[in-house]
Amino acid sequence: MQTIFTFHSQPVTRIKFAHEDKDLLGVASLDGIISICHAFYQPQRIRTLQGHEAGVLDFDWSMSNEIIISTGLDSNILVWDVRNGKCIRRITEDSICDSILFYPHNNNLFFVANRKGYLIIYNLSTGKSIKRLLLSAPLQSLEFNYNGSIIFVGDKNGAVHVIEYVSESFSLRLLIKQNITKKPITSIQYKVWLTNKEISPLLLVSSCDSHLRLISVNKDVKTKVIRLLLQRQIKCQITKDPIRSSFCPLISQREGACLVTGAEDGNVYLFKRENGVCINTLLGHSGSVLDVSWNYDESLLASADKTGVVIIWKRSSDAT
Repeated sequence: MQTIFTFHSQPVTRIKFAHEDKDLLGVASLDGIISICHAFYQPQRIRTLQGHEAGVLDFDWSMSNEIIISTGLDSNILVWDVRNGKCIRRITEDSICDSILFYPHNNNLFFVANRKGYLIIYNLSTGKSIKRLLLSAPLQSLEFNYNGSIIFVGDKNGAVHVIEYVSESFSLRLLIKQNITKKPITSIQYKVWLTNKEISPLLLVSSCDSHLRLISVNKDVKTKVIRLLLQRQIKCQITKDPIRSSFCPLISQREGACLVTGAEDGNVYLFKRENGVCINTLLGHSGSVLDVSWNYDESLLASADKTGVVIIWKRSSDAT
């Protein structure tokens, strides 16, 4: 444990390190505030983003780390200039959006998933929606594949929707819907695992049935049909809170990759990807750990809990 932040009076719903930056950390809370912090060199809060009229649910950094987009319980989407902390655009949706992401290859576009079951593409410059796709249940989590051509969407009923996105025409097409569980899916993360010169895409899926799931994303060479195949289930205490999990960022570059998750017992757990064995348990929180985030070089891990506390964990020099 390196640092504890206690800036927020309500649960911290989302934490994210900035892109390719080992120090800059964003922290979003149900108190309606997003904190921008230094986490590595001189840990402190350097800026607050205040503009939501209710709790913040999710946010994302632009690739330049100069813009943040956020969504909250007020059904507003806010666009922030991180450099001065000012809100530069406000978009009001007709439903609460639980997940928001920049399009990875064009940060003038972002995607949101809302509780009416819509996946929506927005233009950042105009604030106008470009395309809407109605799915079958309230949507709770979003993730892109490595080139942005496939979107994975988790819903409240436990299904993962696999959607094809064509950037030239902004078209969205549902490829498959696969029921993973009967409980809400709280997070999805995509990573490519490189082994024996083969590319093996994986999804890490958290859900409120006390399980993490590793799911392989297989594409038939001839038919181009995508299938989701369960690779492994890992038990973890997640029953009611929207808890997120994460791959370690260096997963495709080394042996012995692992994943990390929060839990309702107040602990942070690290598991080996290969066999699901728990290799470390981090103690220090006094409430459900809702989110975890590594910086890009794995030198720091941040975890956030339901009491509003954020803990920064420093990786030991002899860690593998």
